[in-house]
Amino acid sequence: KAVVKEVGELSPTVKHFLLSAPENFEYEPGQYVSVKIPTDGKVLKKSYSICSTPNEADIALCIKNVDGPGTKHFFSLKPGDEIEFVGPMGAFKLADIRDAVFVSNGTGIGPFRSMVPVLLEAGKKVILLAGYRDARLYDEEFKKLEEKYPNFEYHTILSSEGGYVQDLLDKVPEDFRGDYYICGLIEMIKDVGKKLGEKGVTGDRIKFERYD
Repeated sequence: KAVVKEVGELSPTVKHFLLSAPENFEYEPGQYVSVKIPTDGKVLKKSYSICSTPNEADIALCIKNVDGPGTKHFFSLKPGDEIEFVGPMGAFKLADIRDAVFVSNGTGIGPFRSMVPVLLEAGKKVILLAGYRDARLYDEEFKKLEEKYPNFEYHTILSSEGGYVQDLLDKVPEDFRGDYYICGLIEMIKDVGKKLGEKGVTGDRIKFERYD
């Protein structure tokens, strides 16, 4: 069980939830929790990526309102309310501590907010490519990381202005030999995977998590 500590608005449709971490709760960057959602006398389970880092005292979730039972429940919560979840779960984790490119669209940025700092602190080269419809999530945080770490590049693009995250792949140097992590909608993941294949990136260097 966890208690809601803070609810913040990242955009008109996306909120950031800060939850108290249960005692001895441990997770790896990229993993998720399966939250129990009470609805119509039943309990559904909905999965949400953890977007905080393991060294933080609390757990953070980044959730978009898609008008389903899960987000309806979350968007009705306020500080002091309690939720129950199972976890951590998931195999979308850092394969190794090495250079990496992260590619996301929408709330797919969530697990990368957890993963990116780990590699930066280890001195690895990190390139974050983030696509959004019209509002950049955690933009100021990533800009501050870019100022702090010379080994970090942060690039964004908005589809409302005619661009897609796939268009940012040219920001990656041709001689890059690290891993690629992709998170978001399946069509984007397929397109990025195809483009990486055309660039000669082998499948063992590509990890992905779909959000639909």
